[in-house]
Amino acid sequence: MQRSFWRKLVKAGTEIVLPDVCAGCGIAGAWICDTCYVDVLPIDVNSCCRQCGSPASGSPASCRRCQEWPPLDFLARSAFEFSGPVRQSILRMKYHGEYARSMWHGGHLVDVFKHTGWEVDVILPVPLHRNRVRSRGYNQSEKLARNVGNSLGLGVLNSLSRQRNTPSQTTLSKDQRAANVAGAFACLPEVNGLNVLLIDDVMTTGATLLECAFACDLAGASAVRALTVATDV
Repeated sequence: MQRSFWRKLVKAGTEIVLPDVCAGCGIAGAWICDTCYVDVLPIDVNSCCRQCGSPASGSPASCRRCQEWPPLDFLARSAFEFSGPVRQSILRMKYHGEYARSMWHGGHLVDVFKHTGWEVDVILPVPLHRNRVRSRGYNQSEKLARNVGNSLGLGVLNSLSRQRNTPSQTTLSKDQRAANVAGAFACLPEVNGLNVLLIDDVMTTGATLLECAFACDLAGASAVRALTVATDV
């Protein structure tokens, strides 16, 4: 009862400091208003790629992203395509201090999760390097993970760590992205025997999530699944 009270108090305080403003048109009252939501592109979990969640194909064999993925018990899904007001909302959450947007994004991740049928024991946010957390003030993936965990009643662990302060993936090619994050993550053995759910904001090539999945696998995780707010198609 007391915990619920404090959660509501923190949520109310956050909403006062960071009021809802539409990422598409800038009008107050919603993170993405009804008018701008027309330009949002949700991904149908029933017809997307069964491995990486790309909306382009239901078959991993014909999916351009995961054709070259190594064999690993790893599946990913995304709520939206990385475009329009969703793209703007993620960028504002990530780079402009509007981390309260994680409540809206996290709610949609919960909706996607409920359609997957996945069995998950614990949630792990994709980590930032400590230098980047220090400069940004927070890790947007951890904000998302906390919202998802609270909704699903799952614990959130910071078992993953980023060992190198890798350059941003934004301007890199597919091969450069893979090389940039190769071996960049480590995972604590506390995930041994657990089904892990990774949470991140955007999946592009999948290089970062794959490296996190490898680290979890080396730490003994039974299976690794991933949810991202959006996927870049």
